[in-house]
Amino acid sequence: MVSSLSSQYCVALSGQKWDVGNFTLWQSTDDDVILFSPKQATLARDLNKGRYQTAVSQFRVQKDGAYKTVGGAALFTISTGIEFDADAYKQIVDQWREEVQKSGKSKSTQPRFMPLVTRKGTMDLLIPEIMGTASQSTIVNREFGVIGSKVALLANLTSEGAQALAQAVKNHENTPIGVAVRYEYLQTLPVCSVEIEVNGSRVFTHLSTQLKASYDGWLYGGSLDLQGQWESMVRNGAITMKVTGLDALPPGAEEMKQNALTTFIDQAFKNFFPMLFAPKPDVKAAEAGKSGGWFGGTNFALKWRKESDVSNLSLKMEFGGYTWLKGSMDTGATLLSGLDNSYLNEVNTELTFPVLVNVSSDPMVNTVSVACSAMEDGRPVMIPAADLFGSDVPSKSYLITSQKPDKVVISYKAKIDFKNPKFPIIEESGSTTGAKPTIDLKPSARLGEVDIYLYTYDSDNNFNMMPDEKDELVVNVSTSGTHLKTPIKESARIKPFPDGEPIHFVYPMPIDGSQPVVKFSAFGVISGKLVRAKEQPVSLDEASIFIVVDKNGVRLISKQADLPESDPIADLLLSAGTSPVITIGTSDASSNGNNGKTPESEKTENNGNGSVSKRAIAGILTAVEYGKFGPALWVEESTGHRQRVRLHDVSEADPFDDEGRKQVKVLMDETGYAESIVVELAR
Repeated sequence: MVSSLSSQYCVALSGQKWDVGNFTLWQSTDDDVILFSPKQATLARDLNKGRYQTAVSQFRVQKDGAYKTVGGAALFTISTGIEFDADAYKQIVDQWREEVQKSGKSKSTQPRFMPLVTRKGTMDLLIPEIMGTASQSTIVNREFGVIGSKVALLANLTSEGAQALAQAVKNHENTPIGVAVRYEYLQTLPVCSVEIEVNGSRVFTHLSTQLKASYDGWLYGGSLDLQGQWESMVRNGAITMKVTGLDALPPGAEEMKQNALTTFIDQAFKNFFPMLFAPKPDVKAAEAGKSGGWFGGTNFALKWRKESDVSNLSLKMEFGGYTWLKGSMDTGATLLSGLDNSYLNEVNTELTFPVLVNVSSDPMVNTVSVACSAMEDGRPVMIPAADLFGSDVPSKSYLITSQKPDKVVISYKAKIDFKNPKFPIIEESGSTTGAKPTIDLKPSARLGEVDIYLYTYDSDNNFNMMPDEKDELVVNVSTSGTHLKTPIKESARIKPFPDGEPIHFVYPMPIDGSQPVVKFSAFGVISGKLVRAKEQPVSLDEASIFIVVDKNGVRLISKQADLPESDPIADLLLSAGTSPVITIGTSDASSNGNNGKTPESEKTENNGNGSVSKRAIAGILTAVEYGKFGPALWVEESTGHRQRVRLHDVSEADPFDDEGRKQVKVLMDETGYAESIVVELAR
């Protein structure tokens, strides 16, 4: 029976990994388990039929006795998992086992292989504007859950894009259409902090000589090339890194320290990437009947086009114990190279449009049944009546022909069946129109989830890096509510950081809007002593809760816990959660890179569930800046430190340009600009 409690295998503190073919292998905190993740996402296949789950359609209209292509659609089902049958997978596992044994660094002679533990997976469909656009549901950050899932992405093609893509499929050519995949994975890291400084001028000079240049002056490259250039700039000093805290690692851990440094460099690259690079803008259009006008493969362009655009950048990352790190991959230039003419469809009418049904994958979901119907001005329109969706069939596309596509109303009813038989079957319904022909179902929205972590501390309240191998607690959880006939109760064992794995707890949410009651408790033996923590509730907006055993006994730390006013351990865990606390700053850089201002730091704001969401700056507004580096506000914090808050446009600064000093709170976006400004009114 599937349980709502499951162990989360972490990448080991050693960071030991192997690259084998298209996969990366990671040593987990369990000596007998090695985790794997793909290096690239691929087109998903129906293993029974041997067919890719992909289709390219050209929409044609008859004019003057001939057909003219007026547009099209392309459906890509992308997989981040294993696209092999059982025999092929066994061969790959044998190859993995041989490689790790050959390295001499594996902790087991017969390791088991498990997927890398991930969360918050998103996909972006990257397509040049001249070829088409992503459908409304796949423009940015299409959620897919965890590595191993399949996601359908729909592109609406222009007439030129439909012709070029069809030609690329027929001739097995590379195309500039691709997919960027981002996710988070769980690793144990020592308690430490890392400060990264980016010399904007030196970085711009380096990339100007190493990246390709387009006809209109953009510097660009593929993701792997950019990663390599980043590591090169760390070596040549254009990017500097200062680390504090690694000395806490046990003696003889030099390789472990080096692996940690490599991880920090990689995480800095992934955090700076959206600030420095964007999907490469369109290049010149192809000649009629040819697709050679586009560069093959997906590329990313440097946002700095000239040296006057350059800024110095700074970043501070603070890690503590179990940490969710950023991971990424893409699809490469050969995404469609395995397709042939059988994947091409020609639709001889301009009034045919695709309806896409997406069901986001979730490991707790068994199947989702969806029944659809369509009406136009009160008359039924032909569409398949019902389909079953699961991990192997995350989406389907249907073609509807209508004289008035915008008037077509598409209705659906869905039933979500979870793998845990204790969970209720959930029904939901809705509708959309031919103007927005996408139905998105997210079973995970009907689930609550929280991760449970165990830490032990010594008498000085320091992390215990070497707990006793017999230390172990039993965690009990329960869920009750109007949606359950009887409460769901589960138990699981948990070992402390850094050798144990955290526990992932999933519970069903009521569909009537009421709130479930979720509780947890723990008991067991730590350092030879029996310890017990009484039951307490879990806040529904918490993503992380912590069990702490220190000199005062065992405590359950969550937002609902009754904690002392001054509790440094609780404050640290609840504020940092299990994501690295990241502070990004910028400063203006002169043309020679030597006269830049000191990079500003920015605070972070906790979203209430143990993870850092947005950076926030709070204090007194003291000045409004209008300068060559753009408009900005200057905010003096309670500590007396002044922060420079960048704005996108002068119009955003004008309302604050008066003589009054205001109490403000600014929420920053991921690029370092103000996303929202709250002005506190005088009482």
